[in-house]
Amino acid sequence: MTAFDQSQAGYAAIAPVRTRQQRWRRRYGVAAFGAAIVLAWAFIALACPLLTPYAPDTVDVAIRLQPPSTAHWLGTDELGRDVLTRLLYGSRISLTTGFVVVLLGAAFGTLMGGAAAFMRGRGEELIMRLTDLVLCFPPIILALAIAAALGIGTTNTIIAMLVVWCRNSRGSP
Repeated sequence: MTAFDQSQAGYAAIAPVRTRQQRWRRRYGVAAFGAAIVLAWAFIALACPLLTPYAPDTVDVAIRLQPPSTAHWLGTDELGRDVLTRLLYGSRISLTTGFVVVLLGAAFGTLMGGAAAFMRGRGEELIMRLTDLVLCFPPIILALAIAAALGIGTTNTIIAMLVVWCRNSRGSP
């Protein structure tokens, strides 16, 4: 085999040019799949009154702790409430909380990063030391401590998740 044949041998391993659809799927396929899941849950959250025949807070102790059946696909809980109905209605709170945390975290992080870059000197040092203070705690312990200090409630949960998400959005472990 000559030197020319050896140099040409590497070109045979190159895959053929892909179609436009294959390139798009390779580049954006996973993101599109994730977006489809989020959109499906958003549709379920909006349409849950039409999807479920039961109210999420209706108590019927006579049918408590029933196994899955045709009437209650995921069974009933300790108070006789339909578990599937409560799961679908709970997606409203979960999606709202997730979107609020991401949007507020992005806005807060952008503002703090911009302020630190603009101020320089002592202002930048102060912001960086506060960031280091947040980063020195493990995220789950930090979230539990904030939630315990603030108390029960969706707003307090959002605040605790916001602090932890802002911490993790920097790419730290």
